[in-house]
Amino acid sequence: NGTIINRNVSLIDLPTTILSLVGIKKPKQFLGSNFLTDGRDRIIVSESSEVDITHLKVNRQKFLIAAIFQNYKLIYNNIKKQVELYDILKDPYERNNLIDKNNEITQFLFKKIMEYLKIIRLRKKPHYKPPKP
Repeated sequence: NGTIINRNVSLIDLPTTILSLVGIKKPKQFLGSNFLTDGRDRIIVSESSEVDITHLKVNRQKFLIAAIFQNYKLIYNNIKKQVELYDILKDPYERNNLIDKNNEITQFLFKKIMEYLKIIRLRKKPHYKPPKP
């Protein structure tokens, strides 16, 4: 018996879900939730940083960060100082940037990215300000 999950989940949810399946309570340090029982539409945030292969270092000041909610994905590219918004159901290859067309979702997801940065990382705020609706 398989279950199909038709909402956004993250790999961070997998350990919590597995522990729940075998009857073990989630440790406090685990950030994920059980995606089999948590039916909420969640915001998934992902991040990648520039890697300096020569010195084997990650440059945490040069990064891309994305927030996905429902069918929208907002990407903040700190390297190019650029923001992109895509409807990933209609445009899975992310070719049609909707940044100028949907101010409400842009503001909502950019706010979530800022909250993530404040909680997870201590660094300067991005130079982008979302448009007002």
